Amino acid sequence: MTLHNRSIEVVLESQKPGQVVPRASMLSVIVLQPKLANTFVRNRERRVKCDETKPSCLRCLKFWGRCEGYVIPCYRSQRSRNKAGPWTARDPASRPLLPLLPNDAPTTQVLQPTPERNLGRYLQVLPRSITTESFKSQDHYQSFSHFIESTSHSLPGLFPTSLWETILPQASHRTPFIRTALTAIGALSGCGRKFQEDKYATSGIVISPRYHFALTQYGIAVSQMRENLVAGDKGLNDALIACLLVVCFESLQGNYFHAWSHMVSGHKIFKDWQDAKNPYLTTEAALQSSAAVEKEIINMFKRMDLQIMNWIDPRPASVHLEMMNEDEKMVQDMPDVFTSLQESRTYLELIQRRTSHFIASTTKSYPQLDNNTRMTRVDTGTETGTVKVHPESETELPSSLPQAQRIEFASYLKEMTRWLDAYAPLYDCQEEGSRRWAAAALLHIEALTHRVMLLSSFSNSLDSFVSTFRYVIDTAEKITDDPLFAQDDLYTFDIGIVNPLRLVAKWCREPIIRRRCIALMRRAKCKEGLWDALCMAAVNEWIMGIEEESMDENGHIPEGARCRVADLKVDTWRRSLVCKCEKIGTQERRSTTIEW
Repeated sequence: MTLHNRSIEVVLESQKPGQVVPRASMLSVIVLQPKLANTFVRNRERRVKCDETKPSCLRCLKFWGRCEGYVIPCYRSQRSRNKAGPWTARDPASRPLLPLLPNDAPTTQVLQPTPERNLGRYLQVLPRSITTESFKSQDHYQSFSHFIESTSHSLPGLFPTSLWETILPQASHRTPFIRTALTAIGALSGCGRKFQEDKYATSGIVISPRYHFALTQYGIAVSQMRENLVAGDKGLNDALIACLLVVCFESLQGNYFHAWSHMVSGHKIFKDWQDAKNPYLTTEAALQSSAAVEKEIINMFKRMDLQIMNWIDPRPASVHLEMMNEDEKMVQDMPDVFTSLQESRTYLELIQRRTSHFIASTTKSYPQLDNNTRMTRVDTGTETGTVKVHPESETELPSSLPQAQRIEFASYLKEMTRWLDAYAPLYDCQEEGSRRWAAAALLHIEALTHRVMLLSSFSNSLDSFVSTFRYVIDTAEKITDDPLFAQDDLYTFDIGIVNPLRLVAKWCREPIIRRRCIALMRRAKCKEGLWDALCMAAVNEWIMGIEEESMDENGHIPEGARCRVADLKVDTWRRSLVCKCEKIGTQERRSTTIEW
């Protein structure tokens, strides 16, 4: 059975309008404080029974692919041992996943910072009743623990969120499919990727018993999802969570087009819920006050909307026309100076969605734009089939555009300018090198590249933005100094540095800036949402080579020599992509195959 090809079909029936299910009460804060004997290093961290084989534990080698060795026991004096009292053996099957506190005890202890958790201290919020009895084997227990202790902290990227660290672990107590899916993601997230010198884009997951275990658990989770999802507000909540988990697992293992397909379907469910809450215009305040859908889940699906538009958007113009006026009153009341990164991020993402929906609605409403010189045909290799999209900066709005829409475009551009002005004081006061600065800098380069995309919609000349492109790569190189990017197999659920970098590598014809972007994507080797840094580096290097065949002695590339991606054919089974590009001037076509 091909587990990664399995899809979820979510059908919400007999949902009662206005029905609200009370939110579960906040669960207790539990602290990670393992009380373990010596054995070896990794067993102490993961509470795996050691088989005491030296120099390496066979159980670690079998499941995790590595063993980090033994520690030298630290013996206490007889007097100290007597003070500690007699040691009594406990059944490991009844040991709590996290040490229990008295019901009325305050919860003050937190995890200590590590290189992976340098945002500060993390509270672990889990139900008291989750113990090792809840898991069928040590492999289940170990994988779930790995998600809690490691994966949940890297998934948010540079921006902290309670979704992965709190909401989903809490929900896993009452919902089996969530616990099984988190177990699968925890097992998969540490499998590692293959990096080959001769094929930079080849980055498949290392096949191991742990990988097979992850696939098995994912298949079980999908079956549980189908059985669990029912109508009503609780069914909606679970349906959206199921979509998030499927997208996360499929993206993590490199099935980007399956993840994209679920992302599009899941966002449609979310939009239908929005429309049902208010058929005219759903405001931010109305959404955030809903007890049926957690605030963080709402924010995640709004970011999914951006990912779809940045990747491949199969939705018709009617959808974009509905969504381009989202929270218009909120944008009008945008503050002159932002007071927090979260506030500035909320407004930036709102403006990005509004402007992107405007561009998409305009291009899809004009038949004359659907011509071969400005469209990319994508055979997705999924049930969605073949779609046509307008790539960024290759969508040139017609000069015959009605005056009313040109005025509307100017107003959207003004929103981005207002955001940059309001953001400048907050950004300038961040301490460079800190995690907060890295997050703030990422927002800044996202805003700048989005502004270039807007401005290029009325002009195909991108060479005037070289100074912006240079700033983006200078800043991105500093962002990747953050310890988050030290992980070889880093995966974050949201868009990060890859999207701005691949846009600059695509748009900029200055050879040094372009090569720095490609080199940085290779060095980062990360996956962010649907974007794979290695794949984007390979595609952009190939296009750069074709365009630079026409470079003159001064380093100038004529406008007609610029290439655009004309055709993509995806083989999801083999995880390969046949990419065809076309020179704008001569319409000469070239093709290559990218693997991942």
